[in-house]
Amino acid sequence: MSSKILCVIFGASGMQGGSVIRSILASPQALERIRIRGVCRDLNKPAARYLESLGVEVVAELGIEHLIFSTLLHVKEISTNSTKFPLVDMNKDFGNFVVAALLNRDLFLGKQVYAAEAYYTLDEIAAVVNRFEPIHGFKCVTREINDREFLDQGSIAGKDAYIRQVEDLDMYRFMREPGYYLDEDLNQNQGIVIEPLSSFEEFIS
Repeated sequence: MSSKILCVIFGASGMQGGSVIRSILASPQALERIRIRGVCRDLNKPAARYLESLGVEVVAELGIEHLIFSTLLHVKEISTNSTKFPLVDMNKDFGNFVVAALLNRDLFLGKQVYAAEAYYTLDEIAAVVNRFEPIHGFKCVTREINDREFLDQGSIAGKDAYIRQVEDLDMYRFMREPGYYLDEDLNQNQGIVIEPLSSFEEFIS
């Protein structure tokens, strides 16, 4: 029987699941201690077969002992004014946090980890984007609109478009007012992960 930790990854062919798998496969330390089992809805899809080619065990049903899941704060239990966005390179860095939790299970078990590189305001995001204006030839500006303007712009089409527009508005309200991570300290994150996290500027460069 293998003495390695069995890491079961849901949505293995998706963005978050794929990030976790890539982070484990890229870490010699993780590979010494972890074996991967990926959960996919359709085992015959090309994405699932590709995972198998990487040596990942791909399944549809299993039993679970330790679950690490991606979640948000309870919106109704928080109230503050925060306009900062915690950003993370989902493809590259999200899996680094999961690898850290797996390799340091006793330290992280039952704890929340705020997976982000740093907080950025919209103006800070625009300033970083505008450093590349000479290359891309466009300028990024920020403009706040009210809820009615957001709904009236009709950026979503198709069936149940208005319902999905309202759902997006609720998410933007959450980002704008309470804040995605409620301004929790992110300084410790660089020390948590094995590989350094990408800054927003590195992400878009």
